[in-house]
Amino acid sequence: MNRRWCGGIVLVLALAPAAWAGSAPASLACKSQSAPVVTLTGWIPADEIVLDMKLTRGASTRLIQSEQGDTPHMIVDLRHQVFSMVIALNGGPELKLHAIPSTVHATIGDKGTRASFQALLTAPKPEHVGSVTSRDMLSDVPMSCTYDYTAP
Repeated sequence: MNRRWCGGIVLVLALAPAAWAGSAPASLACKSQSAPVVTLTGWIPADEIVLDMKLTRGASTRLIQSEQGDTPHMIVDLRHQVFSMVIALNGGPELKLHAIPSTVHATIGDKGTRASFQALLTAPKPEHVGSVTSRDMLSDVPMSCTYDYTAP
């Protein structure tokens, strides 16, 4: 097995949030910093696959849900200013949201975690239907985000 590949697995496992064991999903709310306004809001998974989000741009909305085959992949370690989410959209390209580490501000306690950060979003435009080309994508849209997880 490739040594670099093994190291990547160890890194992902090391960054997995231990506080999430046996927990409910966290809420995420992001809004673009300029027009046209883009929002990404909803519930992201903890240890169970609960993905229920909305990507909105103007009057157009795209639902992003585990029930429709959208698959999230996340690395969240807010103590170390890490938040990265990639969602493989069913029948389409990926949605990517990556926090800018220097902007992550988190309060972590026994009852949960609250955080705010600036992030970059890349995703298909919610109003687009069908095959996607580069002009059908939102690319590196600056977003202001809040994250809220409450321990059960």
